[in-house]
Amino acid sequence: MTQGPLAGQSYGGTFSYDDATLEGAGVETLGIEQDLSVCMNYFGRNYTEVDDTSYPDFPTLIFEDGAITQLDFWVQPNQRINWWDLPGWEVNLSERPADADVPACQEQ
Repeated sequence: MTQGPLAGQSYGGTFSYDDATLEGAGVETLGIEQDLSVCMNYFGRNYTEVDDTSYPDFPTLIFEDGAITQLDFWVQPNQRINWWDLPGWEVNLSERPADADVPACQEQ
């Protein structure tokens, strides 16, 4: 977080998906049907794709010309917002090698 009451705090997570249906052109969306799985940690608690308030329609991962532009993942009971591009949110992505171990997302 770069602004607001949570400035200076960081939250982490992972997501994985099956990219077999991606063409790499235009806007494309992947969701649960494409094996999207999510694990995000907020305030010491892990949340998975089934915690999304609109599961199984969400979460979704949105691409533009093959590049990730947004993860639409929302666990609050109030109105869904696009937090990915909000001022104060800095999202850093890094690709994990295909053969790397991914820690299990378990309740803490």
